Amino acid sequence: MTVAPNDPDEWKRKWDRSRDNQEKLLDRFRDQSDPLKVLIVTSKLLAGRRPYSQTIYLDKLMKDHTLVQAITRVNRPYPMKSFGLIVDYIGVFDNVSKSLVFDEKAMLTVVKNISELKSQFPVALETCLAYFLSVDRSLSGYGGANRRTRLPP
Repeated sequence: MTVAPNDPDEWKRKWDRSRDNQEKLLDRFRDQSDPLKVLIVTSKLLAGRRPYSQTIYLDKLMKDHTLVQAITRVNRPYPMKSFGLIVDYIGVFDNVSKSLVFDEKAMLTVVKNISELKSQFPVALETCLAYFLSVDRSLSGYGGANRRTRLPP
């Protein structure tokens, strides 16, 4: 729980967590062997913490990128997981076209120099990949990328 300055002192004593304490809680949540199995979050922790999370309960209105971000958290593949479940208590999906509104004409003007960017992409990609020369690319799966990398000089 995030505690606001005007919340009762009792809440602050009981629920206010330092950044370190919050990270420890999240480490417990990521650990499949830990008994902590349910975490109630709002927007702060929607950036997927567990690929094996299977269910999300929507109980507040969400729109646009926040909605897409939330529902994709349960759609990630993971061994022994065959689907993700979204329980919509508030009716977000009653009219999903209203929840995911974007202006198609505006989207066409977001990137004006697309040709220039396309021509620069190969060099930018090589620059990025140079940071991961020591990564064993033959590894696959969820933990395959968890190797130390050496930064180029």
